[in-house]
Formats: sequence, C-alpha cells, structure tokens
Amino acid sequence: MRVSKLLIGLGVAVACVGFGVGWAQPARDMMGTVRATGAVDVSLDGTTWVPMTGGPIAEGASIRTALGGSATLELRAGDVIGLSEGAELHLDTAVPPRLRLDSGHVLVRLQPTSVTTIDTPAGIVRTPLATSGAGPRREATIVVTSDEMSVHAVRGDLDVLQHGSGLVELEPGQVATFSPGNPEPEITSLAGTADDPDAPRPNGNPKSDPKILASPLIAQLVVAVGVITGGVFGGFTGF
Repeated sequence: MRVSKLLIGLGVAVACVGFGVGWAQPARDMMGTVRATGAVDVSLDGTTWVPMTGGPIAEGASIRTALGGSATLELRAGDVIGLSEGAELHLDTAVPPRLRLDSGHVLVRLQPTSVTTIDTPAGIVRTPLATSGAGPRREATIVVTSDEMSVHAVRGDLDVLQHGSGLVELEPGQVATFSPGNPEPEITSLAGTADDPDAPRPNGNPKSDPKILASPLIAQLVVAVGVITGGVFGGFTGF
C-alpha cells in the first residue's frame, strides 16, 4: 500500500512538472494525457491556474482554454475529449472516469466499453447502460452556454440523465437542447449523421437547423484538435 501510494505520488509530481506546477499535491490517480495548443491553463486546486503545453494529468485537475486555445484529453481507456476555445473541464474522478463540463464546446469519442460520464449543468451524458460494450464507439458534441446545453449524438446512441428530471435517450443524428426552467428538452433530428448520412431532416427550415448554426465552429475545432492530436480526431464524422 505504501509503495502504491508512493508511485501514485510520483506520477502526480511528474504531471505537475509537465504543467509547470510547483506546489505539493496529495496522491491522486492518473486519468490520462493532455495535448494542448494556444492559450490553455491547468489547475490542481481549482483556484490557481498556470499555462500548460501537455502531459499526464491526474484526477481533481481542471483544464480551461482561452481565446485561440484548444486541448485534447485522452483517457487511459481510450476515450477522447476535445476542447474548443472558451471551455472549462474538470476531471472529478479516475475510477470510474467522471468529467464535468462547466462551459464551452467539446467533441467526445467514447469506446464501446466506455463507462466515462460527463456531467453538465443540465444532466449527465453517458453511454447507454444496456448497450455498454456493444455497437460502435460513440461520437458526440456537447455545448454548454450560459443559456442552454445541447448534445448532438453523431455516431451511436447516448443517454442524458437529467438532474432531477429523468432520462433522455438520443439516437444517432438527434440533438437534445436543454434550457433552464424547461423540464422537457427540445429534440431535433439532423441529416448527415455518421450512422445514416442519407437520413431525412423532418424540420426543413435550415435557419432552425442547429447543425448549420454550429458547423463552422465545430469544423474549426475538429481541424484544430486533429492537428494537435496527430489525427486522433481526424476521422471524426458527421460534420
């Protein structure tokens, strides 16, 4: 036990050195590695932020991206989270992996066996429990703003466990938009999903199509994240 804690402590020390963080931290489990470009900061205590370029990262840490910054978190089990500028992501626990997105846009790629959950102000995004380990890996975008939260299931189905309001099940190509004070999310079906690129879009008004509204930003993020990960997100489909 003492040896195990020592090794974990040394791992956290390595992570701190990689980020340029000099303060002492308690032993924590390592969650994965981060690649960053532009203005990206990390915090191990939630209050003191320092610039980072990448390296291993432990549970309890937080990542935020400023204007022009982007980052990619690859968890030990192979799940990948891409952060656009203006995002803030907290790494709550390593086992099971639990993340918390306070703001911003992220791309998510979850392995078929993933047990990673992503908490948001509206609910918890996760792989459906009944299908965990089956089917393709899941790909999605999650957007959190001061006014609403939306989840777009690009590949594979996803669950959103609303805080105090029940379960929302998303099929590939569906977008769920959650607004404060509205217990029922708005569900929109989009065309051109990874699972069915020829699927029709029931709502024929392009001005109300969230995909058209979001695609320039998301496309820019896909390119940026693909560059800094050496192609990890290069095959991200649906945009």
